[in-house]
Amino acid sequence: WWLLGETALYHVNEEWRPTGETIALPTVNGTRAATANETGRFDAVARDGAGRFWLAGDRGVVALDGATGAANATDIARATGLYAEDDRLWVLREGVRGGQVTRYALDTTNESANVSTTAEGSARIGPEVRRPTDFTRTETGWLVVSAERNLFVYDTDWTYTGERYGS
Repeated sequence: WWLLGETALYHVNEEWRPTGETIALPTVNGTRAATANETGRFDAVARDGAGRFWLAGDRGVVALDGATGAANATDIARATGLYAEDDRLWVLREGVRGGQVTRYALDTTNESANVSTTAEGSARIGPEVRRPTDFTRTETGWLVVSAERNLFVYDTDWTYTGERYGS
């Protein structure tokens, strides 16, 4: 597991104990931060099949190579939640009532300074979720968490199932 902190990503083992491995966070434009105050604010992290970390904040999404620490800004606008799987990245953008999830294809062979992404489609999260902040995929669909700490259950095609669980 990798946990997102204010200035770094922290690796923990199966017992949630720190392994001592950390990766310093970049700035939102993809450069290395000289001080902790320059990283900006990241709200979500995901790791794709190529081992890259994706960091999302209110100023955009940054791709971070965990092995080298090299970071690249993307053309993906602000996001509140991320989910990565192999060569796909799902990006959540919150609204006051509902939000939107966009699926991107990732170029896992790209070795250049630019990270290419291609939007493949999007789905709307309905007004039942007030200010969606994060989400994850399950075997049967998606779970979306709201700012009010409620959990909403969606099918694989992003149809709301009617299931909602309070905090």
